[in-house]
Amino acid sequence: MYLSGRSIANTEFMIKKVSFLTFFILLFLSGSALAQEIIDTPIVHDLTPKVYKTFFVNGRVIGMNLETVQGANITNKRTGETASTDGNGIYKINAAKSDTLFFKTGKYSMETRQIKTSGDKMNVIMIKRKTDELPADHSQSDFNKAQREDNELYRILEKDAKLEGKWVY
Repeated sequence: MYLSGRSIANTEFMIKKVSFLTFFILLFLSGSALAQEIIDTPIVHDLTPKVYKTFFVNGRVIGMNLETVQGANITNKRTGETASTDGNGIYKINAAKSDTLFFKTGKYSMETRQIKTSGDKMNVIMIKRKTDELPADHSQSDFNKAQREDNELYRILEKDAKLEGKWVY
């Protein structure tokens, strides 16, 4: 049997059409199978509450002149629990390992500390940080310089506080 050029073109066209259609049918079916697999996969929620082993954290808060800071607010970020320092700058708050505590007072910059272990006293020196006073359009080098100065001031005050026995109470 002899096929004309036109018959061959029609046959090739039909083969391409069937191949194209077959491709989309297989694509649709594989998508359906994937959708069915997603539908049949159970969603598992771990509703077991995380248990935190809590303990009391205490310490003293002093200021830049090594004076006791009374009335400073301490907040546990995870629990929202708050405490305040007494007349001697001493506080006590319930926390767990890895909790974050915020120390705030109107006179100084906020301090942030993370709980590492139980039983250790967490003493804090409140300072007025230069990094908090930078203008909004400050450069990275200005920030780095201010941060180095803040860290150096804190290191000096911490050394002086130890020498003067401020952490003994």
